[in-house]
Amino acid sequence: MSVKVSVLTTTYNHEQYIGQAIESVLAQQTDFLWEQVVAEDCSTDQTRAVVTAWQRRYPDQIKPILRERNIGGRQNFLDAFRACRGDYIAILEGDDYWTSPHKLQQQVDFLDAHPDHSICFHAVETRDEADPHTTKVVRAARARYTLEDLLEQNMIPTCSVMFRNRLFDSFPDWYLKAPAGDWPLHVLNAQHGDIGYIDQVMAVYRVHAGGVWSPKVSSDRRRQILTILRLFYDNLDPAYRPQIEQSLARWHFKAVNALLLEQDYRGAASYAWKLAADPDIPRRALLKNSLWAVQARLH
Repeated sequence: MSVKVSVLTTTYNHEQYIGQAIESVLAQQTDFLWEQVVAEDCSTDQTRAVVTAWQRRYPDQIKPILRERNIGGRQNFLDAFRACRGDYIAILEGDDYWTSPHKLQQQVDFLDAHPDHSICFHAVETRDEADPHTTKVVRAARARYTLEDLLEQNMIPTCSVMFRNRLFDSFPDWYLKAPAGDWPLHVLNAQHGDIGYIDQVMAVYRVHAGGVWSPKVSSDRRRQILTILRLFYDNLDPAYRPQIEQSLARWHFKAVNALLLEQDYRGAASYAWKLAADPDIPRRALLKNSLWAVQARLH
């Protein structure tokens, strides 16, 4: 019997988390074969020891990739992606974990029943390690989304996604330039089918100081979103450009607001003035409103 699902896990310095991630995969109850590809990027803590200990116990399920030197998150992910043999790929980063033993089965059943869908995701719980008693559930508003929705914002939590393998031949060069890889990956897949949502909480996204995305201040995160949107604008079908332009305008406005909330009033003023003077930025009236907001704060 062939592998139905490959669980793609990248990990680096996740000594205190990776065991729970692996254990949550091993808890899955399925009527198909799955594998977990764990790409360990030469951690400086005991992450590798934890991975190899689990692999010795479950050699048929856990397929480690152990680096001799650190190669960075993006290349580590790409190598793990290419090693996935399953018809479907589910992503679980080494610091997150799944909470339902039926997650994989439900998502496989969904994609098997919806051949016009390329992606499936579900609700997740966000948990901050600095305050573990305070949690938030992230839900989507609809049962079905399209590529056009995804070009507005990334609504798919990484630890919730499952998608069909081999939808595209290779990653384009522009993918390597993106500051985050999950959203561009979803866009590449969504060009081949719609996106389904299951309204059940089946995973925990962990926020902690060692994370790649969550520790960044809001203005930095929004600037990175703008970088990704610009890559979409420059490299996707030109038919999508009007929509991406609107998304760029909205996220520029959000970047200005983030700088204001961070009390970087001079930075917000400089950013807003540049946007207001740029003839290529749509919704200039909206951006000028942000300028007035900056000026009010400065006075």
